[in-house]
Amino acid sequence: DGTLAASTLVGLDANDGINKASGLFYNYGDVFRGEINVDDNDNVYVASVTEGNFPIAGNPAQPSFGGGNCDGVFFKLDGNLSTLLYSSYYGGSGDDACYSIQFGMDGFPIICGGTTSPDFTLPSGGNDLSQNGNVDGFVIRIHPITFAGVSGTFIGTAEYDQAYFIQTDYNNNIYVLGQTTGNMAISPGCYGQVNSGLFVRKYNYNLSSLIWNTTIGTGSGEIDISPTAFL
Repeated sequence: DGTLAASTLVGLDANDGINKASGLFYNYGDVFRGEINVDDNDNVYVASVTEGNFPIAGNPAQPSFGGGNCDGVFFKLDGNLSTLLYSSYYGGSGDDACYSIQFGMDGFPIICGGTTSPDFTLPSGGNDLSQNGNVDGFVIRIHPITFAGVSGTFIGTAEYDQAYFIQTDYNNNIYVLGQTTGNMAISPGCYGQVNSGLFVRKYNYNLSSLIWNTTIGTGSGEIDISPTAFL
């Protein structure tokens, strides 16, 4: 009926939801990136960023702030927004941010973002477990009960790369939309424009295999599209 069913603040005495990291703040509006999603039991999940001292709950994958100007955060609330069920930092000694959250067909949350941390930790078994430049994108698949990282991968060239949005399909493949200033090859048969700054790629569900990749833009060698939605 349009009335307010529930609302809450989440945070302590640091700035939250504001990305002030110069290496990750690339486009106008990046400072406010983040995403909210809801599972089949009406629990609420949020991917965002914090400058530190964020409330931690459950059995966090990373219970303390990693360093730098900001860390990514991932947290879960009940449907009434009354209980913080789980919360964890995601970050290393540099700057880190989480931007997007989606679910696989089995209910496993999947998050993505960007990192400048040389010690950013990923679960094993992913397609790329080595950082390749000063800024890399990342994707992590998370167990919905234990919240342990199940699989993960970096997305990166020797230059700037970030992963902004995730989607999944009915076969549990994972799609990622992001930006690059590096040279990403276009897979045979894919629509695309070489030497462009927006990438779209498809992984298998374990993130162990890159099925295809393409880049979209003007072919200028620069980033000329700021991603705002992906479906």
